[in-house]
Amino acid sequence: MRLSPEKIRSMYVERQDRYVALVYDGERHIGQVFYLRRPSPWHPGRNITFVLQLVIEREYRGKRLGLSLLQSVFGLYCIVICFQTF
Repeated sequence: MRLSPEKIRSMYVERQDRYVALVYDGERHIGQVFYLRRPSPWHPGRNITFVLQLVIEREYRGKRLGLSLLQSVFGLYCIVICFQTF
């Protein structure tokens, strides 16, 4: 599904609980993850994250770009890097 930058901005970026993480190869937009982050009704002060859509261009699949996007959304990227160094 192709969305223009304006559509992405109006649907996700300009809303308080909606976010987007994008991945580029140089100037080329090759993937994105759209997600919601809302307060947890069960754990005050904490959030729940819902992934709405994860898309990677076909020729870039299998290169762990989707995994990297999800790790950035859930804040696991630093943890994974730390574990890989030991």
